[in-house]
Amino acid sequence: RKFVICWQNAYPLRIKGFIAINTPTILANIYSILVKPFLSKKLQNRFHLFSAKNSYKAYHYIPNSLFPKKFGGENGTYLEMKEHTKCMVEHYRDWFLDDAIYITNEMLRPCKLKVNEKERENNMFPEDLGID
Repeated sequence: RKFVICWQNAYPLRIKGFIAINTPTILANIYSILVKPFLSKKLQNRFHLFSAKNSYKAYHYIPNSLFPKKFGGENGTYLEMKEHTKCMVEHYRDWFLDDAIYITNEMLRPCKLKVNEKERENNMFPEDLGID
């Protein structure tokens, strides 16, 4: 529960959508029971899980041109897509290597965030986020 609340309320990202295709039935059940009840209605409408039986419904959310030919799309074979991805990673190799040097120096962090009573009363930082 805390993870879902933190993920949807505290992380600086906006989820436009999440689509999973050919998901096992057990995963859909776990999502429905353990995750979905804690998501906001807006996020619930952005999450879509499709089993092998109803994967054709994903075409309503993803253009056919993005699917590989194996799934009735127009985007080439898996081997072609694999080779294209490999070429892209090799092309940006230096960027990936440089990115590894940018880290956070936790020794420079002043202290744990303290919330004043007014912010706590307005529920600006819910206890679920782990902020004291």
